[in-house]
Amino acid sequence: MLPETIQLETLRQKIEDSEYEAGDRSDYLSYGKPNPAQAKQAQELIEKLKEDSKAARAELNQLLGSLRAQQPQAVEEWVNYHAGLLQKIIDEKNGSGHHAPKKRGERNPAKLG
Repeated sequence: MLPETIQLETLRQKIEDSEYEAGDRSDYLSYGKPNPAQAKQAQELIEKLKEDSKAARAELNQLLGSLRAQQPQAVEEWVNYHAGLLQKIIDEKNGSGHHAPKKRGERNPAKLG
């Protein structure tokens, strides 16, 4: 994979991870019955994660714009990587090829490189 493709995917994963963690903390606020100090800490973390996600999304959009103009093959490779993952889901037959789901944040970086 091109280094730029890996950079795109790394940013996408950063956005996904920040948004997942913010949602997890939001659930904690809603259902975890935190004390006031814990609630304040969780809310501050949610705000930080939202800002992190927003910044990473802006960086991803900027990088995509730049790569579309200067190295479109990296964008095409990134899109094809995701299309291939989705095609595997379509191709799986019911009951065969079933794998245990990965834990949140568990990725296979070897497949990126």
